[in-house]
This record gives sequence, structure tokens and C-alpha cells, in this order.
Amino acid sequence: MVQLCDAMCTAGTTSVDLVLSRGYDLTGQTHIITGGDSGIGFGIAEGLAQANASIVLLGHNIEKTAEAMRNITKRTKNDKLSSIPVNLMSLASVKSAVDAILAGTNRVDSVICDAGLLHPIHPSITADGFESVIQIEYISHFYLFELLLPELRKTQGRVVHTSTVGIDSYAVCMKSGLPQGCTTLAGLANLSTTVRAPNDVLTPIVDGNIFLGLWMKTMHARILAHREVGSGVKAYSFHPGLVVSSADFAAFAKQYGGIEALKKMCSTSSQIDVWLPGQEAACKKNPAWQPFVDQCPFTPWFLCMSSGPDGVMKAYPLGPEQGGVTGAYLASAPKSELPVNGAWTVACDYTPVIYGDPYMEMVGQIGSTATMDFLERFYELSLSWLPKVGSSSQGVEDQVEHLTV
Repeated sequence: MVQLCDAMCTAGTTSVDLVLSRGYDLTGQTHIITGGDSGIGFGIAEGLAQANASIVLLGHNIEKTAEAMRNITKRTKNDKLSSIPVNLMSLASVKSAVDAILAGTNRVDSVICDAGLLHPIHPSITADGFESVIQIEYISHFYLFELLLPELRKTQGRVVHTSTVGIDSYAVCMKSGLPQGCTTLAGLANLSTTVRAPNDVLTPIVDGNIFLGLWMKTMHARILAHREVGSGVKAYSFHPGLVVSSADFAAFAKQYGGIEALKKMCSTSSQIDVWLPGQEAACKKNPAWQPFVDQCPFTPWFLCMSSGPDGVMKAYPLGPEQGGVTGAYLASAPKSELPVNGAWTVACDYTPVIYGDPYMEMVGQIGSTATMDFLERFYELSLSWLPKVGSSSQGVEDQVEHLTV
């Protein structure tokens, strides 16, 4: 039985429709987004524009970003959009982008970290010495947040990470080609090696470090929520569902046996092992999920987000505005309407248990105290990957000092 939440979105709702129906108003606010020129990020940006926000799009392709801005303005009649070039494979580029943000606006109300990848890319290692996927998905976004943290504290702003399903303790290690236990405290000791080692393996199961990078973003939201409780800064992550453009959908579905086969896999009657062999057995052994083992064999309704808890398929696949609806909600809803700070959500404000939030899974496995110890160590490790204090902005310096508070 799924207990519905007050702010839960209906499957297939678009970001623009959400803002219009709930009357969200972001007038006077400035929101920063990566990946806003296409896909899920574009859908989020459209929702924020509909709410009358000023939006700064950080993009690697300025022409593509300019076209996206024109389309957003045409759709929402909001022309308070600007762009700044950034290369997320370069920490120096992130720093330059932040300098441009601070020179061009007097406030930052949210940082939305959407940019990511579908598969490993080349070169495998960036000039900063990190595996490319992890730098793009996590390390550069972590740096972006750290540099903008002082501004977010001033507005009691938010951080929103686009995440995914498939990042529970069994799945994330399998999908990254890493040994089981890769996300435990013992596995944390190996993470500095992992983030600097090439991983361009692409098989029906392994997808380089794509899922590991998204797991890191999700756990970052949790520790950030804990560390910034006194400042009022909030952080969230979300799973958007199966979002594929109509032009690419046939090619995407082919790897799953075609469009109709994939549609069947997205149904709640489908066995979870068709997505990842061994997932059901791992679920049944997972101490965090023992009260719910009857749900282990089946694909959860939120995996593709094509249906709601009733299992009735309403949208397949999702378009950008549908995939971006939860991100737009987390960035624009009144604080009184938001879920628990740090949460990983689907359908706006719902946090599943089985195959859901990896933080809640970890708490169920080792307890809340040990989980927070893990996250503190993960945060300190993340800080160690950034430029040294003195070569970076005040944001990182503030956060290093914050470690001792």
C-alpha cells in the first residue's frame, strides 16, 4: 500500500502545468541550472520560467543553450534568461562560471544540478585527473555548490540534484562494475582510487560510472541537508523517470527488445530481474527492506514514472517537461509544501522505500549514527578533491571552516 503525499504529482504532469495549477511564483528570484538546454533540465527550466524566475543556464554549447532559451521564452513568455559557458570537465571552468554568476546577479535562490551523461565518454580522464563521468556528474557540481554556498545561505536557498533509480547498495555496485560493498564505509576507502581510474565499460549491466556519480549526488543532498540545518539551505534529489526524446526512443528501446517490450518492462507486473539480474535476491536479503520483501520481485511503479501507484500507464515515455516536473517542484514549491530536507523523491514529494532512497536504505542497514558518520567522511573526501584553500573562492573556505563547527 502506497501512502499518498499531499503534494504528490500525477504521472504525466508537466512542469509548466504544475506551476500553473499550483500558482507557484518565483518573481525576484534567481535560479542557476546546469543541463537546462535539453532533456530533463530543459523541462525544469521551463517550469521555473513559467513561475517568473530569472534563470541562468550554464551550458557547454552556447548556441544550443541560446536556442533552448528562445524556446523557453516562446513557451512561457519569460525573457529573464541568460547563459554562461561552462565545461564540467574542468574545475577552472566551473570557477570562471561562478565568477560570472556573481558578477551578473545579486542573489542565488537555487542551484539545480542536472547535467549528466547516458554513457561513458572519452577522454576517460579529465585534465583535473578525475574519471570524466564522475567529474561531470558529481565533482564539478559539488564544486559549483561550494562556491555558491555563501549566496545560498543569504537567501536560504536550495540545491536540487537530478538523480535516478538503480542506486541502491546492490544495483549501484553492479551497474558500476564494482565489488559488492562499494558504498559501505569499507568501500569509501577505495573511492579516491575509483574517481581517478578510467571506467568506460559498457555492457547490458555495467554503464561506466554513471550510476555511481548519481549515487554520490543523492548522498550529497542528504549530508548537505544535515550540515546546513542552521543556515536554512535545503537540498533534494529526485528520480525523473524514463525520459527519452521521440526521435531517439526507437533506438533506445531497441536494447530492451523494442518499444513494446520496454513498455511491458515498465509495468508493475514486470519482474525486477529483467532490469538487473540478482536484484530480487539481493532485495530479500537486505536488512533495510525486510518488512517489504513481498514487493521485492516486482518492478516498482516509479521506475519509468509512466504510471502512478495505481499501476495505470498514463505517459510512455516521458517528455522533458514531464521528466522535469519533480525538479521544478523541489526548486519552486513553498517551503511548507516540501518533503523532508535531504530527501530523494519521485512524483514531486513521494519517497519510496524499496528500490528508493539510498540514504534511507543505509540507515536501515547500519543505523542513523553510523550513516551520518559515513556521510561526514564522504563530504570531507569530496572536499579533498577540490582546489586547495587559497586558490578557490570564499565558499570552499567557509565550508572547510564549517567542518569544525
